Amino acid sequence: ECATRDKSSENTYSVEELFEDTKIYIVHRLDRLTEGLLILAKNKDVAKELEEIFRTRQISKYYMAGVNGNCTLNGIYTAFLYKDSNKALVTVTDTPTPYSKEIITEFNVIHWYCDYSLIDVKLHTGRTHQIRAHLKFLGYPIINDSKYGQNQTSTFDYNGYFLTSYKLEFNITGKLNYLNDKVFKISPSWLKYLEN
Repeated sequence: ECATRDKSSENTYSVEELFEDTKIYIVHRLDRLTEGLLILAKNKDVAKELEEIFRTRQISKYYMAGVNGNCTLNGIYTAFLYKDSNKALVTVTDTPTPYSKEIITEFNVIHWYCDYSLIDVKLHTGRTHQIRAHLKFLGYPIINDSKYGQNQTSTFDYNGYFLTSYKLEFNITGKLNYLNDKVFKISPSWLKYLEN
């Protein structure tokens, strides 16, 4: 489990900092305050192959999210995402706009907690801030997400988003297909705040 968080936060490091003295290659990234599983490669050739495997969606990425409200999302949702690089912000709409890209996200409720919900998220496309912006658009912003969340102070003593890349499944063709019988999972560190 690796969390990439704001470098100004105490006891947190970027993945690059953790592996700067090794010959480890980072295959993909997570948003700065999102925790979870990352795939690292021991050499450049394998890293390139894994990057292509990610690009062709031979790896299924699952996230667990804690969201505001009593979520009713169950199923696959399609929308359009526009990335404003100048503002480091994305916007989600129902209909395509100039330069927008289609996003497909699958949501399923796991549990309800008073004013919050725990949901399982599967990415069918992998766009910048897709989960965070799509959930905001659908009315269930992620807890502790100041950019795409509600403008309120969190009651939880946790510095990151309630969002974890918790499971990776492989459906690979080619020489790395020995990974296909493996599933990698972790439990979100923030889950204890919802369960208490």
